[in-house]
Amino acid sequence: QDLSVLKPLIPHSVLMSDSAMDPFYDPQFRVDVPQEYDGVVEEEDVQQGPSFTDTAKTKVKAALTTRSFYVLWFVPCFVFVVTMLIWTYLLLLATGFCIFWTAGLCIAACLLVTPCVRRSIALAVPLAILCIPAILVGSFFGSYIHEGYQVYTTFYSNTRKYENVDSSQPASAVADAGKLIFTEGTYVDVNNSVSYKAETGKVYCIAPIHTDASVTSIEFWAVGVNCCDKDGNFACDDSTDASVHSGAVVFDSEGFLTSSRYSYYELAQEKAEASYGLSTVEAALFVRWLNEDSLEYMQHHYRNLAIIFWIVCASVYCIISCALAFSLYQYSKVIFVKR
Repeated sequence: QDLSVLKPLIPHSVLMSDSAMDPFYDPQFRVDVPQEYDGVVEEEDVQQGPSFTDTAKTKVKAALTTRSFYVLWFVPCFVFVVTMLIWTYLLLLATGFCIFWTAGLCIAACLLVTPCVRRSIALAVPLAILCIPAILVGSFFGSYIHEGYQVYTTFYSNTRKYENVDSSQPASAVADAGKLIFTEGTYVDVNNSVSYKAETGKVYCIAPIHTDASVTSIEFWAVGVNCCDKDGNFACDDSTDASVHSGAVVFDSEGFLTSSRYSYYELAQEKAEASYGLSTVEAALFVRWLNEDSLEYMQHHYRNLAIIFWIVCASVYCIISCALAFSLYQYSKVIFVKR
C-alpha cells in the first residue's frame, strides 16, 4: 500500500531523521522512549553484592571472635613446640622417653576421631587433623636440631678439660677430653698441612700437632673447614698465633638426619700421611686450635645455633598453623559448638 497517506500523521522530527529517509524504514516498528529516561543507569538502581575483599574480611573477623578458631590454632602449636623441645634436648639423654612421647601423642590424636569422643568434643576431628602433623613434624625438626647442633653442646658440657698434655702421649689417654691445654712449645705444623675438597664443595683442612718436627707419629691433628687453599697453607682458627697451645676436641655425631664432618677429616688425614710420610694411631683426636679464652667457643657456638634454629622453626610453624586452622575452621565450622 502507498504510505504517503500517512505522511500528515508522522511528526516532522521523524520525517527529517535519517531513519525516515531510509527507504526500508517502517514507522510501525518505531519504539517511543519515555522522555524522562536518559539512557543512564544510576548506580543506586543496581543492587550490588558484597565484594570478595568484604567477604574475606567478614570471615576473618568472624574467626577472630570465635574461641574454636583459637583452639585449632594454639593447641597444635603448643604440641609442636613441646615436642620439638623434648626431641632437641632429651634425645641423647632419654631416647626412650622421646619415642614414647611421640607415639603416645599420635595414639591420643587418633582416638579423637572415634565416635564416642566426637559426640562429646565438637572439635575432635579438626584437632586430630592438625595435631598429628604437629607431632610428627615437631619430632623431625627436634631430631634435626639435636643431631646438628645440640648434641655437641651436650658433649662439651659433659667432657673433661686436660692440662699439660704432651702431644707425643697417646691420644687414648685423654679420650674423654673436650678441651685440651698442651705443654709449652706445642704448635700446629702448617708446613705439613693438606686440604681435602669434598664433593659438596667444602674444603677440609688438617695439620699435625707436635713439639718436634722430626716426629712422624701423630696423635693429635688440628682441623678446620674452608680455611686453607689447595696446597694446604693451614690458617684455621688461631693456628697462626705462636702463643696458642690449646684446643677444643672435634666430636663425631652418628646421626640419621645430618652428615658428619669426621669422615672427611679422616680422608684429609690419610692424604697428609701419604703426602709427608706421617703415621697416626687409630684413636687420634681432631682438635680446633683455639686460645684458652676461646675454649668455650664451640659449646656456645652450637648452643646458639640450636636456639636460633629452634626459634625459626617454631615461628614458621605457628604462622603455617594459623593458616591451616583458619582454612579448617571455614570448611568445618558446621560441626563447631557455638560458645
